[in-house]
Amino acid sequence: MLRRFGRMQPGIRHEALAMARKDVDELRVELASEFNASLLYRLVQRSRRLAGRESASAAKRAASADAGIRVA
Repeated sequence: MLRRFGRMQPGIRHEALAMARKDVDELRVELASEFNASLLYRLVQRSRRLAGRESASAAKRAASADAGIRVA
């Protein structure tokens, strides 16, 4: 690809490189936003799982307390 840019006239080469940089920057932003969305989704899922575990363990503690058994 760089060889192809080397054969171009200087003005055209500059424009082509600028367009390539712009494309790379756009891809970088798109990738970052997709990564952030994925990370946010995983964090939400993890917090939901943890909340479910906490409510399940709280229910077990309450049932054990009713039965007179102490659970750590």
